[in-house]
Amino acid sequence: DLDRAAPILTAGEVTQPVLLIHGRPDRFVPLDHSERLNERLPNSRLEVIEDRGHIPLMLDRDAVLEPLMPWLEELRTSPGHVALPRP
Repeated sequence: DLDRAAPILTAGEVTQPVLLIHGRPDRFVPLDHSERLNERLPNSRLEVIEDRGHIPLMLDRDAVLEPLMPWLEELRTSPGHVALPRP
């Protein structure tokens, strides 16, 4: 039950940008959980990848990179972006 998950209950405290990627159909984590988490995170976006199930990155890397790369570029070029020092 999503409401009993402690990290979800404090999701509203997360102010950093978050990209949620959910594969569908997922027999282990219902899409409803990601949708509700997306509602609770104040600065989030939910991308649903069809026909990739529970582990979309393992099944189709390009399907995950398709929403991820533009989102990262959007962050990089957004006002207030702070570049992290390279190790």
